[in-house]
Amino acid sequence: MHKTILVVMLVLVVWPFGATAQQVRTNSSPITPVQLEKLNKLIEKKGANVGLNDAILTALGIGDGVALAIRNLTTFDAATQRHYTFGVVIGTRHYVTTLSDGSSPRVFLLDNNLNVVVGLKTGFGLERLTPDQAQAGARETLEQFSNFADMN
Repeated sequence: MHKTILVVMLVLVVWPFGATAQQVRTNSSPITPVQLEKLNKLIEKKGANVGLNDAILTALGIGDGVALAIRNLTTFDAATQRHYTFGVVIGTRHYVTTLSDGSSPRVFLLDNNLNVVVGLKTGFGLERLTPDQAQAGARETLEQFSNFADMN
């Protein structure tokens, strides 16, 4: 009887930590700090400066009416026919990634730890993505650039 109570207590104490560890693993970025540093150097050296229109900047919650430049890299996955970008929002501590499959482009604002701040669908107007949709789209883009960093 005492062993059963001890086992139940142990499970109740340890279980939340296991669930938290799983959540962190699931939500962590597929880009390692070393890959991010490499991407930042590649962006600085080979990236192109682009801009986002005011409506997108406002929907993302950045810019406040001030035009912001983004320096980014672009890649294409021939197997999925998807275009991806990964860029630094100059003058901020944010990253912007995009995912386009030819129909409705999606743009994701990430903080400096690559956590999703907001995701937008930009096809016909601007539509805010649910947190799960934004997380999935940003993760796909980050996985693409994780591979890109390893190959460059």
